[in-house]
Amino acid sequence: MAITATQELQAQARIAEKAQAQELRTPNFGTVQKLHENRSIVYPFLTTPEGDMTMDPEAANDSAQVAVFKNENEAVKTAIQSSHTGDAPATATQSITWSVAAADFNISMKDASDNFFKHPELFENQLLIARQKVLTAVETAAKAYLESNKTGVSAISATAIELPGTTFDGSITTVANAQKDLFFSLLSEIMDENDYKGMLDFVHEGGFGVLAKDFLAQGEANSTNKQYQVADNLNLMRSRLTKTGTQYGLGYAFPEGGVGLVTALPKLNRDGMEHENQVWDSMPDPVYPDMTWGLHIIEGVEDGNKNQDAVQKFELSLHYAMNDAYLSTTDETVIHKIELLNS
Repeated sequence: MAITATQELQAQARIAEKAQAQELRTPNFGTVQKLHENRSIVYPFLTTPEGDMTMDPEAANDSAQVAVFKNENEAVKTAIQSSHTGDAPATATQSITWSVAAADFNISMKDASDNFFKHPELFENQLLIARQKVLTAVETAAKAYLESNKTGVSAISATAIELPGTTFDGSITTVANAQKDLFFSLLSEIMDENDYKGMLDFVHEGGFGVLAKDFLAQGEANSTNKQYQVADNLNLMRSRLTKTGTQYGLGYAFPEGGVGLVTALPKLNRDGMEHENQVWDSMPDPVYPDMTWGLHIIEGVEDGNKNQDAVQKFELSLHYAMNDAYLSTTDETVIHKIELLNS
């Protein structure tokens, strides 16, 4: 019994509803959500219809490249000249490498016929569980990407000269607890010291979530207005980062859209194919726009729990790649790891 397009659509609709069930409640995928919102930074061509039709993350040339301009340090003259040359435009490339996360499940047709839950319910619940397992793995990979690609260069020094109670040790920017009531103002200033102006993305754990909610509740009607610190230029995204006992809050800040995650389908899944007892198909994610999953189905007959049982074996897969905005300075990236101390 093949899975029909109607069954897939019904399953997708039910996933969103069943995600609230307590046993199958949705884990926190905050890092994936924020980076996927910024997906065009990874490989701009891929986010166009033309790109979707040509990229195959399983092909031999699955390591793609993004072309970027370099910021050359032109010499500044103190007098004009009749003859001048200057530097030619300089460019560089970034390599994009695909990763894959996949989860398997199976459905026995005889079990489905002799069970409180019938085939459609079994399929949709197993699909939900597989999706959660894969996204949990991708969330872990996304948090690891932020950590391994954090900047080692900052305009903030180790001596708290630039901003009160704020230092950088070559790996993490530390804000003293005494500056807690000004943290989000300092966050903007830390990024401004590094010439990042405008909107900022901030992936953070629960401590900063609590602080942000408190600040948002302290508006103009209160004796002390803190709301302005988080209302203007911050895109906050709650994640589950691991912090130490000395940290009140921990997060990664970067210019809006500066770090992204994009997904792509292998050609067989994108085109759809049936061969003997195997099917290659795809399905859109019910929550995240433009995230598409690969679905591979093997149908066969087995003597397992029941003899001559028709069994469907499923593989739900997600091919993804991550990248951050290009910077030519050695050890400098747009990702700033920032902590607020407990005391």
